[in-house]
Amino acid sequence: MDRHAGRRETLIVFLHGLFRSRASLGLLERRLALQGWSTLAIEYPSAVGSIFDHARQVNDVLNQTRGYSRVIFVGHSLGGLVARAALVDPVDLRSRMTVVGLIQLGTPNRGAQLARWLCRSAVLRKLLTAPVRELTAKIDVPEPALEVPVTVIAGGRSGGGYNPWLDGNNDGVVRVEETVMARAHSHHVVPAIHTLLMNHPRTTGLVARTVRAWSSAPCPRTTSR
Repeated sequence: MDRHAGRRETLIVFLHGLFRSRASLGLLERRLALQGWSTLAIEYPSAVGSIFDHARQVNDVLNQTRGYSRVIFVGHSLGGLVARAALVDPVDLRSRMTVVGLIQLGTPNRGAQLARWLCRSAVLRKLLTAPVRELTAKIDVPEPALEVPVTVIAGGRSGGGYNPWLDGNNDGVVRVEETVMARAHSHHVVPAIHTLLMNHPRTTGLVARTVRAWSSAPCPRTTSR
């Protein structure tokens, strides 16, 4: 039995956060690549357009990608929501690759208190981009189907978090409770601020262990929505 077959067949797709670029996930991507994983960091114009606009761009890229039977998404902040949107109805993608999991890093699955504060100002509200405004209310993106496993990694620390102006434990931008989905998933808190969460050694370890487990498991049956 070829114990490395899972790595060769699996593509790990990285999606960056708001106002960031694919370079922001470069260190985590390189660490996984050194372990033998195939990776793809997708660049998208996070400051303009909607979450679903970005998701369509991601699916367009993946629909042109060949040579893999499985895909795992790793999304930081807004990227985790873009991944959720990309999974809503990726018919072409699922005809070629099985989505075997989603890892989110500091993703505001329940909206962001910080975004709501910013939008209270009429002046700021006009200046804020569409993705920021989308984070002010309940996230209007379906959660992944239950057959797609999800791991959520949040940033935070005991004693009130990194930003004293936010309620509860937080990474300075997103509160830990805002990262939780309604559906079942694994959840971890890493002592890191939002901007550097993806580079923390504990994050790297959790991501590496998770993709290793998912890539070696039998492919789940997936259904389009």
